[in-house]
Amino acid sequence: KAPKPPAIRLFPPNATELETGRAVIVCLLTGFFPEVIRVSWKIPGESIGDVFTGSVKEDPNGAYSVISRLEVTQVQWTTKDITCQAEHETGPASATINSKTGQ
Repeated sequence: KAPKPPAIRLFPPNATELETGRAVIVCLLTGFFPEVIRVSWKIPGESIGDVFTGSVKEDPNGAYSVISRLEVTQVQWTTKDITCQAEHETGPASATINSKTGQ
């Protein structure tokens, strides 16, 4: 079976959650093969907070998917570009979100 790169989708934080000063951004990586993948996050000039990456799941079509979550502060969300990066056999892939594009 031929290797396939991940499709990466980012989901912005919940507005109600943001009011608490911290919120979670979700990165969904789907449709990749083989299952070996490394997910990381990048915020320019910032250290990365709490990251939770789930286990890779096999989809019914034989491809794989994984979800990663990053906790960010309200300041990071409103002032920074936040990037979810994947390292995969097919090469690096990434998607970026910020408060302007994510609304």
